[in-house]
Formats: sequence, structure tokens, C-alpha cells
Amino acid sequence: MSRWEDRNGYWYSYAYDEQGRCVYTTGTDRALEYRYAYDAGNHRTVVTDSLGHDTVYQFNESFQLIAQTDPLGHTTTHTWDRYDRTLTVTDPLGHTTRYEYDDHGDVTVIVRPDGLSTRLEHNELGLVTEVTQPDGTVWRQSFDGRGNPTVLVDPVGHRTRTTYDERGGPSGITEADGTTTRIECDGAGLPIALVAPQDVAVRYAQDAFGRVTRVRDASGGETELTWSPEGHLLRRVGPAGDIRAWTFDAEGNCQTVVDENGATTTIEYGAFDLPVRRVGPDGAAYRFVRDTELRISEVIDPQGRVWHYEYDAAGRLTSQTDFDGRTTRYRTDAAGRVVAWANATGQSVRFRHDVLGRVVERTTSDGVHTRFVRDPLGRLLTAETPDAALSRSYDAAGRWLTETVNGRTLTVTRDARGEILERVTPSGVESRWTHVDGAPAELTVAGRTLTFERSADGLVRTLKVGDQCAVVRRWDVAGRVTDQTVTGRERREVWHRSFAYRADHHPVEISGSVGTTRLTLDEGGRVTRVDGPGADERYTYGDNGDLVEARWEAVPEAEGTPGHVERRPVGARRTRCERDAAGRVVERRRTTLSGTSKVWRYVWDADDRLVSVTTPEGTHWRYGYDALGRRVCKERLAADDPHVAVERTDFTWQDSQLVEQTTHRPDATATSLTWEYEGTTPLVQVEGPPDRGRPALLRHGPRPGRRARPAGGRTRRTRLGVAIHGVGRAPVFKAVPDDDAPPLPGAVRGRRDGVALQLPASLRSGDRRLRHPGPVGLGPRGQPRGVRPEPHDRIGPARPGTARWDHSGFPAADQSPGQPADACGPERRRHDHRSAAALRQPQRGHRPHAQLPGRRGRDRVLPGAERLPGTGAQDGGSTAEPGWFHSCRMAGDEADLPGDLRSDEGSRPLRAARQYAGRLPERHHSRLWKRHQKLS
Repeated sequence: MSRWEDRNGYWYSYAYDEQGRCVYTTGTDRALEYRYAYDAGNHRTVVTDSLGHDTVYQFNESFQLIAQTDPLGHTTTHTWDRYDRTLTVTDPLGHTTRYEYDDHGDVTVIVRPDGLSTRLEHNELGLVTEVTQPDGTVWRQSFDGRGNPTVLVDPVGHRTRTTYDERGGPSGITEADGTTTRIECDGAGLPIALVAPQDVAVRYAQDAFGRVTRVRDASGGETELTWSPEGHLLRRVGPAGDIRAWTFDAEGNCQTVVDENGATTTIEYGAFDLPVRRVGPDGAAYRFVRDTELRISEVIDPQGRVWHYEYDAAGRLTSQTDFDGRTTRYRTDAAGRVVAWANATGQSVRFRHDVLGRVVERTTSDGVHTRFVRDPLGRLLTAETPDAALSRSYDAAGRWLTETVNGRTLTVTRDARGEILERVTPSGVESRWTHVDGAPAELTVAGRTLTFERSADGLVRTLKVGDQCAVVRRWDVAGRVTDQTVTGRERREVWHRSFAYRADHHPVEISGSVGTTRLTLDEGGRVTRVDGPGADERYTYGDNGDLVEARWEAVPEAEGTPGHVERRPVGARRTRCERDAAGRVVERRRTTLSGTSKVWRYVWDADDRLVSVTTPEGTHWRYGYDALGRRVCKERLAADDPHVAVERTDFTWQDSQLVEQTTHRPDATATSLTWEYEGTTPLVQVEGPPDRGRPALLRHGPRPGRRARPAGGRTRRTRLGVAIHGVGRAPVFKAVPDDDAPPLPGAVRGRRDGVALQLPASLRSGDRRLRHPGPVGLGPRGQPRGVRPEPHDRIGPARPGTARWDHSGFPAADQSPGQPADACGPERRRHDHRSAAALRQPQRGHRPHAQLPGRRGRDRVLPGAERLPGTGAQDGGSTAEPGWFHSCRMAGDEADLPGDLRSDEGSRPLRAARQYAGRLPERHHSRLWKRHQKLS
């Protein structure tokens, strides 16, 4: 072959020498232009890329690759046996991994660079039946005569069983706790129904190609899917009649996405089917410029600003310069691991890795030294920072059971499936969960019991607190809350609100006993107007999505047009902010009506974390963090001695959820607030001194709630929701005061410093913007400092290390801080134009999307990300939301395309022979598919 040209007119050509060896390749605009020089006598090939950098491949006499030297001179070596099986791989730092085989060529031992090994045993079919991990724990599985996995035994001894019908298709999966999901298949072996333990079913219809065309869920809602002959999803009609459509070019690239409101997103492609331009529903266009190695070198926003990336000769990211000219630099070692980075102010972080590439030490230019100790499987055992000593313990299956931070211990007890049954916080508050058929049925906290009553499809319809009060919900066919009512004794209604949505599931009307609030949204889902009782708000956005004008009737000092220094808002009307070279707010100055100024000063560390605040009254606050970046304490320092804390608040976390805070006051008293969650939604708050807290039921919603008093009287607006007290007396309804309410859901705001903490970023009161640029660099919609403009989508900034470039050109989920995907992944295949999608896998446990209670079908990988083919769940809902999985392609397609299935913990897409769409009650499907993954 000398040349090919695709149906979009992009081409690639090959030139050969007299021996038929390829010596030169090039493509459109010199894309991937390579030269190959062969030294037959020395078995050496030198490859020169389009930028003039040489990579040397050394072979032995059997033409086995024994050494590969990158353009920087770093060499990776290999050894082989006579059967072309790898025996050793040694990285440029000298770390060697060894492999051993049995007589059939199956790997039996893998010896890591640290000397520990993983051992595998196989049956007569060559299937792995036993895995002994480096820490000595053992996983076992057995198979039937057809090679189908039948039993999986974890290191604790819990068994998961899978049964099959006479055709070899799965017919049921029995969990370790005994719950069983049945699978019904047609004559072709395609599932036509999944029957949950509650005996409710999701049913499917397929076309002649085996593609799912209709899904009927347990509540009777139907989703229709239309496909092209090539297998592209063209149209989806949801249970509520909402329609989403896609068009594709001749190469199978998605060209347009028409959302449920008729708004269109357009994507243009260049060589190797990589996006070069994206135009959003609001007309804002982003351009993506790539070098001849197809790595993104520039992103140009609608205003013509440029975000620039630079790489070394080996293709590793060395720096990025943002729209405002701020540069972050990275340094890597010979193995490609980041060993240091520095921000625009000169603050830096250095890393030290072990032989397995895991970070064991990190030191900042501020003098903060962190040490990590891990077990043989890489699980964190201890981590120490100047502010926190953290330790964890695990069960044999690797699930954490205790976490201690500065002597404060959080303890959990888990069932056979890993679900938390009991939890005890450092203050002694106990929580106990009871599950029925895999779904939460009861929660007992501080002596009070909450009971969940569910619909057939697993949605919570009623949440009861004994016989004193209840929260009642109604849902529509799309799984959205339409009514929410709080009742007291004798089912007396004490509070109510209802919701109306537009076609794309954004709420547009919220009605309650005090009136109706209406929201006007633009094509991108951003709020442009709020009208309702006591609310008169107007918002205007620029081409790049930044808020450029805000008018709030209730907050005159924040009203007006935000000022800008370059691209950075510095305040509105009487409030001004100053930023450092890294774009972080270091001073906030507010002018009062009397003409005096109030000044807050902020200090940030090298990780962009707020470490101290000085208030206008001269009060100093200090903040401490653990090794995982979570705030674990804040202290008010004595005026006469900055080393003495006169007030301290300790924070306790369950993974990334804040579950308790305890405040110690100067008078030696202490008060704790403890939270229990249902998924990611705060459900219960326990207030009071340690050991004597009172439980309160929290029902969060998309708009402010009300405070009601049993004896009547005025109700009061609250941003956080309704807290229902009922301990040994008639219900008391208590609202969270406005001063305590966070500016965005999920944020915790300090009363005195004016900073809202929302992991991992801090928000600025007034304009709801981040006080420092986003931790992953350029984010969706090109707003590194922006948060989700639609405040009713419960979502926060992306966490560091969780971004890759998706087909829209913006980061998706799983990438080093600030690093575009083209610079990530040591094994990225240069010529595989779909590898970016294949690499994009959310971190396990990372659930960046968040939503209204029960709302389906809104997967947003990062704040503001558009849902495009290739980004996961655009064809029917969130693949990360409990209960959802989707239609798909045949096995073997490595791209993350419409319908790819992910578990609710964000693990890799399941590559079964087929994947299906539908909803099972609550969390049950996740267990089903996680077990299926392991068995596969």
C-alpha cells in the first residue's frame, strides 16, 4: 500500500526502499511524518518523527525487541525466551519485572521490581482459577465445561455464583448475601429481561442486528433507540417524550448533537478523525490546534485567547500556559513520572516514587513534607503531614474498615458485598443501615430510625421518621421528582413544593406554599433570569461562558458588571479582589456605605489550598489538610500568639464526603455536627455535644426550603433545605440560617472568612467563581475558574488528576493535573486515532456527576461538559448513576461509545458480548455488573 485517503479527504502515504521496507510516511499537513533508517548488520532501526526526534529500536538475531531508546536517551530493555514470550522488562531507571510460564505458555508468576510476586494457577482450559496476590490473599474462581465462570470466591470467603441456560447464556447471578438477579434470553442468546431480587423486571427489544431498540423499565417508562445501518445511535426518545439526536459523517465521527430543546452542538474533525473545532449551542466556538505528532498544542477560545501546551522530545508535557499567560511547568524522570511541578508564582512540589512508581514522598517549596506508607497492594496505610497523621486498616478483600486522623477514628462494618452496615464517628454517633434485596431499607442514627418506602423501580417514595414525620415524593416517568411533601403527625402537611422541568431535565419552575419561582435558561442550561417571591435576578454571559453581568435585588453590593483583570473577575461595585501571579485571590476589599474598607487577606500553599485568612477585625484563621488534600482542621489563632489556637474545628471524612465536624471553643465546650448520606445526598444531620447529639432529617432540593414552627408563625427561607427534628416530642422544623448556607450545594462556607470550601476548590461569595484556577487546567467550556452555571445540578470542580480529553476536545476523566490526554499514557498508540476515547476511564470511586434526587440521564464528566458520543451516557442517562446501564456495540470495540457500560464506581467499561439498557432498582445493578466484570 502506498497511500490511503479517507472519506473526509484526509490522506496518509508510504514510501519504500528497494527491499520493500517502509522508509518514509507522511500525511495531511505532515501529520505523523516519519522516517525509518535500517541498520541490518546491527539489527537496529532508527525512527525519526515529524519534529526530528529519534527513537532507536534494537533487536537481537531472532528479531525480538531487546531495547528501545527514546529521544531523550532513556532506554527500556526486554528479554525473551525462544517462544517469543517476555521474560523481563527493565525500565530506564533499572526497575525490572519478571515473568514465569508453565509448559502451556500461561503466565504463572509475575515478580515485581520490589521482589514481591503475583502467582496464578490455571485449569486444563488455560483459564485462571486462582490468584495469589503479593500480600498473600487469594482470589479463586471456577468454571463449567464450556469455560463460563460459575463461582467467584474473594479473600474473605464470600461467594458469587453465576448460572447459565442450555445455550450458554447467563441466566442468573447470586450475590454473596443470597440475593439473585435472573436474566431471560431469547433464542439468539440476547437478554430480553433482567429480573431483580424484588421480582421487578427491565425488558428489552432488539432489531435484526441485535441492537436494543426499546427498553421498558420497572415503572413502565419506555425508551426508544434508533440506529443507523453502520451501528451509530441516531435518535433517543426518553420516557417523557424528550428527544435527543445525533448525526455522523462518512467516517463515523459525530458531527452534530441536537439536545432535547433543539439546541445543536457541532464538531468538526481533521486528520485521523481528531476534533479541530467545536461550536456549542450558544454559538461559542473553540478551536484545537495540534502539532504534527497530533498532540494538542493550542486551544483557542471564542475570544481568541490561547491556552498553550509544550512537550519534550519524548512527548511528555513540560508546561502549559493558560489564557491569562500564567505558566505551570512539569519535570519528569526517565520513566516518564512527574517528579516536580511549579506554578506561576514559583511555588513547587517535588515527588519521590518507589520502584513501582507510587508516590512515597512529596515536598513543597513551603516546606510541607508528606510521607506515604502502603501495603503490598498499594493501599494507603499511613500518611503524615505537618497537620495530620492518617492511618487506615482494611479487611482481607481490601475494603477499608477504620480511618484515624490525629487520633480521631471513623469505623465502619461491612456486609458480604462491601456495603456499610454500621458506622461510628469520632464523636460516638452510630449509624446502622439495613438493606433489603440490595437497597437501603432502614437507617438508625442516634437512636432514631428512618424507613425507606420504594416504588417498583427502586425510587424512594416515602422516608419516615418513626410516626412523627415523613418526606413524601412523587416521580414522573423520567425519574424526576415532581412533588415533595413533608408531613407531621396524622399525616398533616406542613411543607410542600413541586418542580417542573424543561425537556433536557433542567428545573424551570419550583412552586411552594409561598409562591412560585421561575428559572429562565439559555441554550447551554445557564440561568439567565430568576423570578419569584423575593427574587429578581438577571445574569448575562460572555462568549466563553463567563458571567459578565449580574443583577440581584437582594444583594446590591454584588450587583453590577464584574470587573476583569485580563480574564479574571475582580469584583462588582463595592467589592474588589486582587490576585497573585497564579490567579488566586490574595486580597478582597469591600467598601461600606460609610466609605470605610473591610479587607480580607488570603494565603495559599503550593497545592492551591487556602492555609490562612486574616479578617477585617484582625482575626487570624489557619487551615490544615491531610495527605489526601482534605481539610481536617481550622483554627482561630490568639491575637497575642500566632502559635496558640483559641478555637479549633476538626473535620472527619468518609472518603471524599464530610461526615462530621467538631468545634472546640475557648470555654472548653465542644459541639459536633454529624452527617449521614444516601449515596452522595446528605440525609441526616446530628447536632449537639459529642455523645448527646440530636438527629435531624435533611431533604436537599434545588432551591431554598422553608422553616415551619408547629405552633404557626413565620416561615423562613433557607438555602440548604429542611431539617426535621423529632426526638421524644412533637416535630420541630428548623432551617439552616442564611449566614450558614453555602453559596453552592456541597460547599461549606466559613462565617468569618467568606470562603466557601467545595472539594477541592474554594469559591468566592458574590459571583460564584473559584478563588483560584481549576486544578486540572483547562476545563469544559474553556472555563478553568468556572463552576457549573446551572446551580441545580449538584456538581463541583473536578479533582486533580481526573481529566482526559474527550471527543469534544475538553478534558474528561482521568489525567494528570493540567495534562491533555495526548501527553498521557506511556503506551498510547500513535496511529490509533480512537485511543483517546479508549484511554478515558474515570478513576474508581470518582463520581463527578451529581444531580437532583432521582434524576436520570444527566452524566456530566466535568462541570459544564457537553454530552457527546464518546463521552459515555449521552444515549440514555448517566452510566455512573445507580441503576443505569445502556445499549452498546459488539465486544472488541475499544472506544468509549454511546452505551458503554460503567459500574456506579466508575470502573472500566464492561466489554461483554452485548451490553443492554435499562434500570434496575437502586444499587442492585451495580453489584450485578461488578461481579460480571470480575467473572469476565
